[in-house]
Formats: sequence, C-alpha cells, structure tokens
Amino acid sequence: MAGKKKQHYVPQFYLSFFTEDGDHLFVYDKFKREIRPDTTLNVGHENYFYELPSKLITDKRRAEGIHEKYIEDRFAELEGRFKPIIEKAINLLEDQFLSEELVQALAVVLTFQILRTRDMRNQIIEGERAYGQALIDSLMKLNFPDLPKGTATLKVTEGFEAFIHAQHIFDEENIREMAESLSKMIWVVAVNKTNQPFYTSDNPVVKDNHIKEIGKRGWLSPGVEINFPLNPNRLLLIYERTHFKDYEKADGCIVTLTEVDEVNEFNRYQVINSHRQIYSINNDFSLAENVCDELSEICKPREKIEVQASELIKTDDPNKVTQIISLHSKDDIE
Repeated sequence: MAGKKKQHYVPQFYLSFFTEDGDHLFVYDKFKREIRPDTTLNVGHENYFYELPSKLITDKRRAEGIHEKYIEDRFAELEGRFKPIIEKAINLLEDQFLSEELVQALAVVLTFQILRTRDMRNQIIEGERAYGQALIDSLMKLNFPDLPKGTATLKVTEGFEAFIHAQHIFDEENIREMAESLSKMIWVVAVNKTNQPFYTSDNPVVKDNHIKEIGKRGWLSPGVEINFPLNPNRLLLIYERTHFKDYEKADGCIVTLTEVDEVNEFNRYQVINSHRQIYSINNDFSLAENVCDELSEICKPREKIEVQASELIKTDDPNKVTQIISLHSKDDIE
C-alpha cells in the first residue's frame, strides 16, 4: 500500500506553531550537540515508524481493517480533529477561561501525544523485554538451578515494537480513563511575556513528579505536574489536585509569565525529557547547551525502566511457587 515514508510522532501541524512561516524552525540535537535549521517535514519523525510488517498481519486482522498503514492512517484522521482544539487554546483571550468542554478535548489530545512518541515506545518495549526476561530467568532458576543467569535470553520477533506500541496507543479503555483523569486535574494556560520563546521537543508533553517515591512517578500519580507548550508564547500547565490544592483558584485561568527564569524552567523540562531533539522558533539554544553540559547523561540514549524481581516464594501448594515482578520508571532527573 502506498503511503508516507516519514511518519511523524510529533504532528507537523503542531510543529508549525513553532515557526514564523508555518514550515521552518530550528533544531537542537542533544546527542550530536548541534544546532541546525530545518522544516516541520524533516523533524519529529522516523521513516516507517508506525509501519506494521506484512508478515505479522493475519487474514483475521486484515478482515478487521488492520493493514500496514493502519496507525499512520488513524493519526492522519485524528490530527484533523486535534488541530482546531489546540488552536482554540492558543487563541483564548487573556480574560477568558478554559471551558470544561475544551479541557476534556485537550485531555484527549495530550493522551494520544503522550502515547505516540519514540520515547514512549522505548519505555513500552523496555518494559516488555525486562518483564519477559525476568520470567525467563525465574523459570531457568527453578528448573535449571545450576545454569548461570543469562543462559536463556528473550528473542523478540522483528516488527514486534510497532504492534505492541499500537496496542497501547489505541487501547480505547485506557485512552478514555487517562483522558478523563487528566481532565479532572487543575488546568492553567501560561502566557509568555518575555523575549525567550518556549521550546518544544520530540517528546513535548512532559511531567515532573514532585513525589519521588517508587510507584508514584506516573502520569496520574499524586504530585504530578504536566506541561505542554502550545506555541512559543503559550503553554498548558496541569496539576494533580491533592498535592497542588492551593492552585485550585487558578483552575481554568490564564496566567502571565514575565520572568525569563520562569520560561527557562519549562524549557529545561523540554531539554531533559526530550528523546533527542528540541525545537524553537529561533536558534538560541544556550539553555539547552547549558543543561546538556550539566546533565551529560541526558545527551545519549538511556534506559528509563527498572525491573525488580523478588526471590521465588513458596506457596501452600508444594508444587507451586510465585514471584513478584515490578517495573518502575528510573527517570527522575531534575
């Protein structure tokens, strides 16, 4: 089937909000530590990123409408609905408020954007592999205790990543629950009144977990703060209600940022949480360079999932044992 080679996990329409002409922007590649001008077509994508391998599409799946370009086609449809939603938030006057209807629509947009990126795919696949390998290690220890750990390793079928990613992206129940939970948080639009524009990145919806305990680093965890730049001058801020109860009076409001340090704090989030690329309407990436000097570990590929497996636990049945395997985010860089 014919289709696009460059498949975007950050939509071109969204990237166009960070340009002067709807097309051209500047890129900071934190792996190469290089700045370059580019276009919305050439960033925020990978070739055939969403492509489903033909050999993994069964006749049953084709009958259900699943084909090689299924994910890309779905996003083309969704993006046509998402663009005017973001534009509404951008075009709110400073004496207006975020309506409940607009918040609910934005929550769906953010949920899909969180799930569709390269960074999220990496975390999903890391988790699948780590969990599967932990199970294999346990079975080997139980059945072949004399063999060293790592004797048997998990083999991943080619094309596995896109299928697993698609299952997460288009899990309707998960999308509905996550969007509904996000919409119940405190939502604020920050207007940038400084000369320093907001950055965005190839992983533009970012979170800061103010509670650092293991098990409380998720998108809906107590103490989570989420931000999403809308354009160089506007940014969505979302706060979990229990930890940020004092912010409730600002719920739905538009606030102004007049200090460069305030803007740069959000830009810092983008640099740290980006997969690889940071985008701006201009070529001033001095903050990004400073952050990479300070935190060199973020400027190279890194694993973000930690697996913890308990020892085998005896049960009341002498023929059975059990084990607790848990996955945690280890990405708590400030």
